[in-house]
Amino acid sequence: MPRDLSADVDLYAEMVQSLPLYRDREEVINLFVMREFIEKKLDRTPLAGAAIQQLERADTALTLHSTLLRQRFRDLFRSCRPSDVPRSYWWWYLDEGPQVREQARALAQRS
Repeated sequence: MPRDLSADVDLYAEMVQSLPLYRDREEVINLFVMREFIEKKLDRTPLAGAAIQQLERADTALTLHSTLLRQRFRDLFRSCRPSDVPRSYWWWYLDEGPQVREQARALAQRS
C-alpha cells in the first residue's frame, strides 16, 4: 500500500531533523530526492493544514542548514545535482545560499 503524502512529509521532516548527524553525502541526496518526490506529489494531491505547516517548518530547517551542507559536503552540489533539475527544486541549489528558496517562490508566483 503506497504511503500518503502526509506520511511522506513526516518522513522528510524526520530526515531534516537528522541532517546535522549526516556524514555521507548519499544521506543528503536521499533527503533531496524525498523532497523532490513530495514536490511532484503536491502537483497531484493537496496537502492538509497540519501537513502544510510541517512541510513549511521542515523546509525552513533545511534552508537554515545550508551553511552546514556547503561546509560538510563541499562537492555535493557540483557533482551530484542533476543537470536538468529546475530552479523550483530549490534544495538542490542551497550551495548558492538560503535565498534560493525565496527566489524559487518568487518565480513560481510570477508563473
